[in-house]
Amino acid sequence: MTNDAARLGVKTLKVNINHSTVNTEVLDAKTIRLGLTQVKSIGESSAERILAARQEGSFTSLDDLCRRTRLPERKIENLIQAGAVDAWGIPRRKLIWQAGLYKVDEDELDLQFLAEELELPLQHVMQEQAMEYSVTGINTGDHLMSYARDWLRQRDILASYELADCGHNSIVRVAGQNRVAQSPQTAKGMTFLTLEDEWGMMNIVVRPDIFGRYARIILDSPLLLVKGLLERGDGGTINVVAHQFAALFI
Repeated sequence: MTNDAARLGVKTLKVNINHSTVNTEVLDAKTIRLGLTQVKSIGESSAERILAARQEGSFTSLDDLCRRTRLPERKIENLIQAGAVDAWGIPRRKLIWQAGLYKVDEDELDLQFLAEELELPLQHVMQEQAMEYSVTGINTGDHLMSYARDWLRQRDILASYELADCGHNSIVRVAGQNRVAQSPQTAKGMTFLTLEDEWGMMNIVVRPDIFGRYARIILDSPLLLVKGLLERGDGGTINVVAHQFAALFI
């Protein structure tokens, strides 16, 4: 996971239409770059098509990319959302709108591009990161929770590292990105969640009755607020036994 890499001092570079190869590659001991196939709908054949077209030179515009690769609109749009063409300095939202004006079939000889202009509001960096995550499954920028940290602190909602200072059986409130949900058959109906924030992971234990009450929130919300009882286990393990859940919107 890129957040784990970041905590180890390794930088993950987003997909770049003019530099990424087919697969994610290690550039040096502290840097990796995401590959083209990390983008949703960009399989190896599409990635190879991009590389073949790139042999003629770097892509310099949306028109250039579309004409030389002849990729369908959905794939072009996903590349834009992934930040693969950010180097052009054109807002992603504007490029996505322009991509919708291209009428292209991969086997057609000609492309039709309708030149229209539309002023669209700029996106916040957080919105762009959420967009990237939706098409790559990876966040290469600041952790999403960092944008809510001030708001969370004002409400005494703890970060993962602060749980170490809390006493056994204390009531705590935490928040994080909903990473993993598991319900082992041997756990007697218990569900185990893993939430992640800027500093690490948090173990959340959910009893069957609590899961039943908050199932929709737990299953549908990428960011969660949790109130529960902190329990310390053997070996320094810290769990939060959940009492309440809420979706976090940032």
